[in-house]
Amino acid sequence: MCRNCTYACPWHLFTINENDIFPKIGNQELCVSCGHCLAVCPTNAIIHKDFSNNNSHAINKELIPDFNSVNELFKARRSIRNFLSKQVDKKLIKKAINGAQFSPSTNNLQTTKYIVVQDKEIIDSIRKYTTDYIYRTLKYFKNPILRKTYQLFTKNDPENIKNMLRDYEGIVNNIDDGNDLVLHNPPALLFFYADKKIGFSDVNAALALQNATLALFSIGLGSFYAGYVVAAAKSNKRILKILKLSKDYEIYGCLAIGYPRLKYDRWIERKKPDIKWY
Repeated sequence: MCRNCTYACPWHLFTINENDIFPKIGNQELCVSCGHCLAVCPTNAIIHKDFSNNNSHAINKELIPDFNSVNELFKARRSIRNFLSKQVDKKLIKKAINGAQFSPSTNNLQTTKYIVVQDKEIIDSIRKYTTDYIYRTLKYFKNPILRKTYQLFTKNDPENIKNMLRDYEGIVNNIDDGNDLVLHNPPALLFFYADKKIGFSDVNAALALQNATLALFSIGLGSFYAGYVVAAAKSNKRILKILKLSKDYEIYGCLAIGYPRLKYDRWIERKKPDIKWY
């Protein structure tokens, strides 16, 4: 007997004694339906109420890339802010979302939900409300009293706040010159949101978003993290209203998506990682 299920279950719900023929299952109410037991069973002997035969699939190990392939993917993927005006095929976006669904999530809750926006008028409205937020934020940071209050409240480094002020001024100057530094004219937006009452929903969404960026790159699409939109959505509830989201939900991520206008053939070195070993 392999005992694989007794080792794989994160809650140790499977137990087996020396004289047992089969493992015993206890405290089934604790099961998070992660599927580890099914995935590790060499004889496909486990029946789980949350998984039919169609939910379990054999892994094609020939398609799993080695480290060098994965590492090259990490290095090659870049944030894309120059898009062709070509509309993105919904099937490709759905592929990326399917990839995002396989990211880790706390207790396998899979809390992350998705909204895809391809309607130009909606994208323009989101850009407008985000731009309004940026102008208000710049005005806030220019007030020395409010800036000091923000620094004390957030325990933010003064130099960092100075850099933030510089960045916002640069964005506003570009916007005034007619340059879209908010969304960079993408054909589509992909939002990652969840019920804000569920713990670690923000972390789950961030993990799903990272999966999505790599999936998008692998199918020839470019993306960048539209952080200003996420910040604006927390400040301006009109963005939630546009997306038809109730106050129970929060936007934790947004990707601007499109076909890259430019081709990047080289990867650039990053800072050496700061690592402590104990």
